[in-house]
Amino acid sequence: LHSFPARRSSDLTSFSVPAGIALSLATDGNFRLINITLNSTCTGSILGTVNIYSNGFGGTGTFINSGNLTIGSAGVITDGTNNSAFTLSAGATLQIGSAAGITTTGTTGNIQVGGTRTYTAGANYIYNGVASQAVGNGLTQNTPASITISNPGNTVTLGANTTMTGTLTVNAGSTLALGGSTLGSPTSLVMYDGASSNPGSSITGTGTLTLGGNV
Repeated sequence: LHSFPARRSSDLTSFSVPAGIALSLATDGNFRLINITLNSTCTGSILGTVNIYSNGFGGTGTFINSGNLTIGSAGVITDGTNNSAFTLSAGATLQIGSAAGITTTGTTGNIQVGGTRTYTAGANYIYNGVASQAVGNGLTQNTPASITISNPGNTVTLGANTTMTGTLTVNAGSTLALGGSTLGSPTSLVMYDGASSNPGSSITGTGTLTLGGNV
């Protein structure tokens, strides 16, 4: 029977993984897990890969975003060994570049850990990929606060009925496609106009947008 020391945690104010780089957060020589927390003032960027390791003895490595984290179109948080976890805290912001958005299981989207993926109610989401995007079923795991569509020249598509509690923003040149889904209760709707080379924003589809506030 083996006993392992407590996990090691890092509370960060900045975090960056450039494109083409794989950062592995492994167990140390004493099998302590190395967990990462981006605190509420942290601005982070993942353009490459972050591998979160769990020790295989019941300990789960965890990546927690409580700040403002941008994950590029090819960026991913995934497992090193065993199943790790990801948590997006209430009040935090996740900027999503993947064409598949964010998911609750499987190996698509910016978050691909094999353990629990928690997108906490009250988190904020920005879809700012470089090609058309699906929001992914992670968006509706819990109730989002604000949602921003910032993908000029492309379309971001809602995949299911969604209720939110903050501001819905569609930036110039971007399109939010409701499909046949309902998007309900944004406290306000902001849609930006643009120049001829970057036309105004739009919301399309046969679904329903129900406002809880002002346009």
